[in-house]
Amino acid sequence: MICPPPRSSSIFVTQVENIAPKIRRIRVCGERIKSMRWTPGQKIKIKVGTYLRSYTPARVSSELGWMDLIFHLHGKGKASRWAESVSVGAPVSFIGPADSMPFVDQPIDWCLFLGDETTLGLSMALLNALPKTVHRFGAIEMESQNLGALSVLQLPLNPIQRDEYYGYALLQWLSLVSIPDGEGVVWISGEAQMVRNLRLALITRGLRHEQIKVKAYWSLKGHAHRKTLQKVL
Repeated sequence: MICPPPRSSSIFVTQVENIAPKIRRIRVCGERIKSMRWTPGQKIKIKVGTYLRSYTPARVSSELGWMDLIFHLHGKGKASRWAESVSVGAPVSFIGPADSMPFVDQPIDWCLFLGDETTLGLSMALLNALPKTVHRFGAIEMESQNLGALSVLQLPLNPIQRDEYYGYALLQWLSLVSIPDGEGVVWISGEAQMVRNLRLALITRGLRHEQIKVKAYWSLKGHAHRKTLQKVL
């Protein structure tokens, strides 16, 4: 059976908001979004020149036809540079959505989210979609200049300042946190080695493998290292 190619669409930037020195929220609008079937945790791929880059929408309004994307302006890639320079009215092409981080398909009592600057959109998508009865907690490790982003985004997560070693401060925070009773799920995303270390720490504390959902978004050691680690996570 031959599968059709992914549907591509052009939409337009309607809002650009700096929520921290290196964190930017961009809203895009278009008729295509009104018909888009999206589940929290799914990704889209934005076309930047001849490249496609994956991003997880933070919020989608099918009724009004808009979608919010949150970018970490690290300046080291084409998509980051695009997000830093884009202005209202600019066209945007994307394909998707497609599955990425799994959402929950059973009732839970609590959820724990752990990540870095690249996971702000994902955390918003997942946490805001949960029933209000679910206890939400967790932390995002960031550079000091970006710590205020969590307050602006109204996320129920702790801002943790990164120290010299990537992921160490988040591991230290996790070691001091009590895991609630009841049934829960953990989402971990961000830098690949950080994701692996946090997952191992939680398994050591007795969490079941199926409770821990992980996604390595990137790696300090490069794309190939991220792909390799993701296969064994």
